[in-house]
Amino acid sequence: MVAPSARNGAFADVLCGTPHGMSITCPRPVRGRSLTARVASLLGWLLPLSMPMAAPEAQGGRGSDPDAACPSCEIALTRLATLGSIEEPGGVMQGDLVAADGGGRFYAVASAVHSEITIFDRGGSYLRTVGRKGGGPGEFRGIAAIWTRGDSVHVLDSGNLRYTVLGPGFDIARSGRIPAATSEVRALPLDDGTVLVNARIQTAGQIGLPLHLLSPDGQVVRSFGATDEKVLPGRSRATGRVLADASAGSVWAGHTGTYTLELWSLDGRHLRTLVRRPAWFPERAEGAEYNPADPPRSFLQAVRLNPDGTLLTVSIVADPEWTEGAIVTRRNGTGPIVSWRPDRADRLFDSMIEVIDTHSNTLLKSVRFDGYISQLLPGGLAVVPRADDDGVEYLDILKLDWLPTPSDGGH
Repeated sequence: MVAPSARNGAFADVLCGTPHGMSITCPRPVRGRSLTARVASLLGWLLPLSMPMAAPEAQGGRGSDPDAACPSCEIALTRLATLGSIEEPGGVMQGDLVAADGGGRFYAVASAVHSEITIFDRGGSYLRTVGRKGGGPGEFRGIAAIWTRGDSVHVLDSGNLRYTVLGPGFDIARSGRIPAATSEVRALPLDDGTVLVNARIQTAGQIGLPLHLLSPDGQVVRSFGATDEKVLPGRSRATGRVLADASAGSVWAGHTGTYTLELWSLDGRHLRTLVRRPAWFPERAEGAEYNPADPPRSFLQAVRLNPDGTLLTVSIVADPEWTEGAIVTRRNGTGPIVSWRPDRADRLFDSMIEVIDTHSNTLLKSVRFDGYISQLLPGGLAVVPRADDDGVEYLDILKLDWLPTPSDGGH
């Protein structure tokens, strides 16, 4: 199969900054049935739990890429649970951070206060809330990242500059000091107990470097992740990265503001770069001003490594009817001032889900999901916020499966 051209969104592969060939040999598509349904609309949320949500067919589906190499492969979305209820404690908001443990429990950090952790069971029923605002033991001032490891819960608190580990009974197992960050914090826990963090740390050894490897007690082991360490005032998104463990001592780091994926070793070596330029993710000129009357900009939201070694990416793009999620006002009668409804991300955004074979630089599948995926969680889970007509907010937990062989086994 001839490689798709760069005009059609193909990958440019750069090995440590050196052009490394644009020819791509695509694998033979997996045999099996074609998909016939588009991604479920918002009405699909009325379907019973655990009912699969279909993805659009590769040819001609809304947002699908005709150059994707595996039209018969599937990306399947299945709703497992919904967090939040007006009938019991444990209200949620669309900006909440979520973690999941091996026992099926979910942990939601309230985005309104960043100091409480609400715990739900596998079905989404409220269990309890831990934490409160403050600087004492068991208190938080700004939870920036949360994850689980075994039977413990790990919390990075940027307000208290503290890394706290909670034991099985949510007592404090240990804590340590972490460096101050001046940006959003993203964390990728690694198997050896260290944590890779994406943040802006404005100290002499870290400034301009987006990735920081933290020891189990929260100390910076090393900082890396930039081929150009220049610092641009007011451009925090330039250092934003989403992270995925690539195994063998390396990680994928995706630029949030561009569809650029970099492979780094944990000792700080830049191994490879993949660049994709689809029409739905237009390039932005450096320092260009944003016109709020234009649709929201696309950005890379999350990446993950699939069990078969392929890379799954989630990008956020403007919904075709994005103005339904925006409020247009006027200030001093001089022109439109647009703000976005904080409770209607589902109307404002769609999610582009793609699967990439990074060994052959092949785009295997690309589908558009009519909803806003806010996070990817371990275990193949995704978090999708939504709100009902009364403005009550919920967090749907979906199983996001990559099926290189169709679900009917190819028959």
